[in-house]
Amino acid sequence: MKNSLNSSYYEEIQEFQDRIFYYLAHQTRKTYLNSQFNAALLNLNEDGALLVVDYKMKILPKTARETKQEFFGKKGWALHTILLYTKPKESAEINIQAIDHWSTDARQDA
Repeated sequence: MKNSLNSSYYEEIQEFQDRIFYYLAHQTRKTYLNSQFNAALLNLNEDGALLVVDYKMKILPKTARETKQEFFGKKGWALHTILLYTKPKESAEINIQAIDHWSTDARQDA
């Protein structure tokens, strides 16, 4: 495409190419993580458990009309959902429990 277009489009073409690479990297990562999750479920036995922790939202104590700096500040409560996968003895079924965890620790690595 670069050979057939004016050089003024090169920057835009590069941006689109980068976006495609980011999308393909996301799809590859998603496929890899799904296969790892399925492998962990297949290896689950009655002595183990599988925990999947997912960040849901941040609850802020202020109004909805706040600045971006206030919104992304280290205040409020974070809601995480934890899925607990277990497998009872003598059963092929997997039990799943959902646990909501509220945290007042707003650090990213909490």
